[in-house]
Amino acid sequence: MRRGVTAATLALVLLATGCLGASAGTTTPPPATCAATAPPSVALTIAPVDPPTAAQAACLARTYRNVVGSPGWSSTPKRFMAADPNVLTWQTRVLEYGFSACDSCPQPGLDLAIVRRDHPEWILHDAAGGEVHALDHPEWVLFDFGNIDFQAAWADAVVAQLSADGWSGVELVDVGNRQDWSAQPIDPRTGAPMTDDNRTLYLAQALEVVRGGLKTNGFSLVADNGPATVVDPRQIASTDAVTLRAGFASRIGADWLTLFRYFEAAVDAHVGAWVDDGGSMDPGTRVFGLASYLLVSGPQSSYGIDQAVALDPLYRVDAGLPVDVAMHQGDVWTREFANASVAVNPAPLDETVTLAFGGTVTVPAGGALIVLHDHTYTSAR
Repeated sequence: MRRGVTAATLALVLLATGCLGASAGTTTPPPATCAATAPPSVALTIAPVDPPTAAQAACLARTYRNVVGSPGWSSTPKRFMAADPNVLTWQTRVLEYGFSACDSCPQPGLDLAIVRRDHPEWILHDAAGGEVHALDHPEWVLFDFGNIDFQAAWADAVVAQLSADGWSGVELVDVGNRQDWSAQPIDPRTGAPMTDDNRTLYLAQALEVVRGGLKTNGFSLVADNGPATVVDPRQIASTDAVTLRAGFASRIGADWLTLFRYFEAAVDAHVGAWVDDGGSMDPGTRVFGLASYLLVSGPQSSYGIDQAVALDPLYRVDAGLPVDVAMHQGDVWTREFANASVAVNPAPLDETVTLAFGGTVTVPAGGALIVLHDHTYTSAR
C-alpha cells in the first residue's frame, strides 16, 4: 500500500502554482489598468502565473480577496498590501518533502541539505534503508512529517520566511490523501511499514502543529486536501481553509454530490471552503457554480474564477450572512441567507421546492437558482 501525490494530482498542483506555465485562477495576464468598479461581494481567488506589477496588483486588488503566488514572488505581496490591506496573499508551500526549490514552484519549509546534515532522523527510509521519494518527482525526499520536532522546526522556518515579504499565509499543496511513493516508508514510531491509518493521523497532527505555529504569528493555512472521496474530519479541522483545486460548475449527479459532501465537512468544522471553477463559463454555468459555492461558503471561504469571468455583475450579488447550513428538499439542496435564497438541483429531474425568497419554485434538472427580493438568477442545462 503506497500513498503519495499521484501523477494527476501533482500535475494539477504544479499547474496551479505556475510550475507548468499556467494557473488555476487565470490564463491571461491581468491588464495594467482597469475600470474603477465596486469590488465583488463574493470573496474571489486568483493565482497569477507571474508576479504582478504594481499596476496589475492594484487592478487585481479591486476584484480579488485572495491571491496565491509562489515563494519566488519575493516582496510582491507588499504591492497588494499597498493597494488594499484587506487583500490576502498566500504562498504555495510543501510540508512533507524536501528538495531544491525553483522560483515558480512551491517551496519546502526546511533545507534538505541541512536536514541531512543536522537531523537525518527527520528523513523517512524504506526497509532497505533507502530514502523515500515522491514517485513522479524522484528529487523530492519524504520527511518524517509525523515527527513533532520536525513539525515545530518547519513552522518556525516558514514564519521567518513569510514575515520578510508581507505574506498572509501558506497554501500547502502536498497534503492530500492519495499519494504514490517510491517505496513504503518505515514508521519510526512503530518500526513497521507505515499504515494508512497512521499516515492520515500523522498528517492531521502535522497540520494542527504547523497551523498553530503560523496562527501564533499572525499567519493562516490553506490545505490542498484531496481527493474529494476521502473526507478526514481531523485533517480538515486542522486548517483555516481547504481546497481541492476543483469546483462545482462542470459537475452533476453523484460527482457533484461527492464534492459537496467534502466541503460540507469543512462547513461542519467551521473551516473555509476554497472552491475553484476557473476557466471560461457561460452565464448559466456561472450561476450554477456560484450557487453551489454559496451552499458551502462561510468565513475564510473563497471562490476561484478567471478575471474575465469575475467582471460579471453576478459576483456583486450580496446574499448576506447565511441563516443556516445547506438543507435538502428531495434531491435539491437549498440554503437561506439574509438577502437571498439559493437552490441547486444536481439530479436529472426538475423539482419543486419552497424558499424564503421566491416561495414555491421549480428548480430545473441540473440547474440552480439564486433568488433575491428583486431578481432571480437562473441556471438550466
